[in-house]
Amino acid sequence: MIVNKIYIVSWFGSRDNPDLRAKRVDFHSKQIAWAKSHNLEIIVYAQDYDPSEHIPGVMYMTHHGPVVPPGHARNKLLEHFYNTGDDFAIFADNDAVLYELPQHKDSIDFIERLQTLDIAKFTNVGIIIPLDPARTAFTKDIEKASYKNNYVFRRSSRVKGSFMFIKNIKKHCKQEPKFDEKIFVIKDGELLPGEDSDFAFTLWRMGQGTYATNHAILNEYGRNFSTWIDDDTGRYNQHIDFFVPAMNEKHGLIFLTGVGGNDLIKGFKYYGVSTHADCGTKVRFARDDVDRTKTLIRYGHTDIEFHPLPGPMQIPDMIPTLEASDLYKTNTAFQEGIDLLSGKASKQGRGHFLKLKTFTNWAVLDPQNLPVKITIPK
Repeated sequence: MIVNKIYIVSWFGSRDNPDLRAKRVDFHSKQIAWAKSHNLEIIVYAQDYDPSEHIPGVMYMTHHGPVVPPGHARNKLLEHFYNTGDDFAIFADNDAVLYELPQHKDSIDFIERLQTLDIAKFTNVGIIIPLDPARTAFTKDIEKASYKNNYVFRRSSRVKGSFMFIKNIKKHCKQEPKFDEKIFVIKDGELLPGEDSDFAFTLWRMGQGTYATNHAILNEYGRNFSTWIDDDTGRYNQHIDFFVPAMNEKHGLIFLTGVGGNDLIKGFKYYGVSTHADCGTKVRFARDDVDRTKTLIRYGHTDIEFHPLPGPMQIPDMIPTLEASDLYKTNTAFQEGIDLLSGKASKQGRGHFLKLKTFTNWAVLDPQNLPVKITIPK
């Protein structure tokens, strides 16, 4: 397949923070050197650049005016890409490359390996994303025989826009999807994030899924030096408060919210507590209080107490009901547990509340029944 370009959205940050700009300029210089080492044609969408920040051997698309969000910038780059004969191209932030130390194995020359593969094997693939070692360990998987003998791509709903291989949808599907410029804007000086995942969901609707691979491993030089938001708590809050409801409103119920491993498609009908010798008294939720009680007894729980909710509810929606309940007023352990969920109390001195998790509702996201795994022999 033809993969020979990298499209980079580049802004070095506010001029009020010269130290940050200097770091980002350095990260980007390393990125350009990496791209040249793989013989990639480099196209940069440059925002608020000084003339001295241009690097020889790079094609620049210069933005004039106030800084625009990443999705807006990527759309300008997509217009160029869609009018090439390439099959895939790399779309990256200005600090992202692939790791290429010996322990990273195929990641060292993944681009060259991808270029040798038949594009026909990627009929259902719209985006390829590398493994993010900040989230997922990779060492055990790349030692397996399956890794040695095959390239493996696994269907994923998690997209990280800092480094993506995007298919030329115009060439292969006769359509030209773009990043959403209405939802993902700069509001009150903050970037509303998630345009990368939204773009992926749009491709899903076209039968072009997102696939992750351990054969490429992401390396972000400036992960802790973001131009938009600089802490994981801030990213998490934006994810829960803005991104999840926005995506569910636009695409259908893609995300379900819960705690731990709970699948909340139908919601819970009961709340309560139980006590175990190893973990003390904890908050419990149940769809069926009788079955849940039997299960808890089987695992050695005592002092089990359940109360009905007004109707099936997901955990975030039931917080007001729980806080108004008699159990909240009379049971200290229950009150502490609900305060953790609502954000009124910290856990083990960490200063933040017990995080709600989001789960993918595959029935909504995958109407095309795309393959869960694609295996290509080496």
